[in-house]
Amino acid sequence: MPRASAAPPVDVPADLVERLREHFHDAQIVELTHLVALENLRGRFNLALGIQAAGFSQGRVCALSTPKPGPAVHRSGDAPAGPARERRS
Repeated sequence: MPRASAAPPVDVPADLVERLREHFHDAQIVELTHLVALENLRGRFNLALGIQAAGFSQGRVCALSTPKPGPAVHRSGDAPAGPARERRS
């Protein structure tokens, strides 16, 4: 979708739209198209003004932290890690 709608001239093949409809309803396809167009606008805007990457993600896209395995640390009086404490009446 991004390539098809960003390359001039805009050409989104009907079979691509049909494949999208297998996974998304019309409103979701509209939102996806909107986001692709906004990203295309942002990218072209930045290129036109010579704005380059600021290094925040160090080349990664949607960088997510990876939780480290191990026991959870809790302060005295906090609920222990794991299932919720039993409720007392």
